[in-house]
Amino acid sequence: RVATAAVKSTGELGAPMNCIPASSFMELHMDVVAQMHECYRESGGLKVFDRLEDVLEAKEAGAFIVFFSYECLIWKQAGPNERQLHCMKESLKELADRNGTSLNDVHVWLDCISIPQRNKAMQSASINSIYSFASLPNAMVIVCPDSVHSDTGQPADRHSIRQRLWCRVEHLAYCCSCGTQSMYLHCGEGLEALPSDWMKSVCCVHNSMSTCCRLKHTTTTTCDREVIVQPLLALYYDVLLRHARGLRDA
Repeated sequence: RVATAAVKSTGELGAPMNCIPASSFMELHMDVVAQMHECYRESGGLKVFDRLEDVLEAKEAGAFIVFFSYECLIWKQAGPNERQLHCMKESLKELADRNGTSLNDVHVWLDCISIPQRNKAMQSASINSIYSFASLPNAMVIVCPDSVHSDTGQPADRHSIRQRLWCRVEHLAYCCSCGTQSMYLHCGEGLEALPSDWMKSVCCVHNSMSTCCRLKHTTTTTCDREVIVQPLLALYYDVLLRHARGLRDA
């Protein structure tokens, strides 16, 4: 059943792809960014793509979608910290300038805003669709300025983010679909090209760290290593399909 759902998810969205317009994102402050998906949905602040075709049509019409990958640095609160949020905003301005795009045409996918939190069925459907969400945007920005985890006191930077389970899933999904040319780091000093060794260091997804395991699953009944099975099956199937089509075209 999981395999069937994974195959199906490569051809259609298993949940709506919710984005926030960059013009609205630029106005966000730390006191509201962690209010999560429901706050922005109820205010009408989200751009909702119900179907895969809707995303592709919007991109063809000039929409530029940016996926932010980052390391959550506090256990009890979703969303970026203040420095990460600043880097996200700066990267949007730089990407718009590089691509000759107005911020009015840029849309942002950020987990705490894009994934439902209250309705667990919708949350699960969105998480199972993470392969699609991470592989469809025009650009991925890996946000990793030097920071400190609020709970562990451990440093967080371009090295620690490579060890995070969900970050590895996101990076691999985007790379397998779009390559690495439109993947960037933002470490606090502007966009940087993805280092040549990055994908080699993150491709072993299960050889990574997850918060649920660190907390000995006291806050959840399902390990994230089980949750990522469906997105990874979708990724493997999509890569196999692309490869097979390439061989037929040869």
